[in-house]
Amino acid sequence: MDVAPPNLDTRRELTLDELARMDDPCVILEGEYFDSNHERFFLYTVAGILDGKEVAPNDGFSILGCTIGGDGIIISGVKTRQEADEMAVHGLDTTIELHRQELQRRVRRLDKPANAPIIIEGHRRILH
Repeated sequence: MDVAPPNLDTRRELTLDELARMDDPCVILEGEYFDSNHERFFLYTVAGILDGKEVAPNDGFSILGCTIGGDGIIISGVKTRQEADEMAVHGLDTTIELHRQELQRRVRRLDKPANAPIIIEGHRRILH
C-alpha cells in the first residue's frame, strides 16, 4: 500500500526573510515516500523560533513543520536516511546563510554615499 506525503497546503508558510531571522532553525522529517517512478524520497519541513515564538506547533503527537515559500524540502537519490537528514540540514543552513549574505549586501549598497540623495545648496529668495 502506497502512503501519500502529507498535504502541506495547510502548514504555515515561511518567507526567506523570516527564515533568515529565525533562531534555532531545524528540519523535521515528515516521512519517507516513493514517487511515481518508485524512487524513494524524504520530505522535510522547518521549525524554529521566530520573534521569540515557536513557528511549528506541536499537536500533541508530532511537530507540524512549516514550509519555505509553500514548499517542503525533498531529498532524493540518497542511500540512507542519515544521508538525507544531513543533506536537508546542510541545505537549510546554506539557504539561510546565502539569504543573510544577500540581505547584508543590500544594506551595504544602501549605505554607500553614491546612493544617497544629492542635496544642492538652496538660496532663499524673498518675493515682494
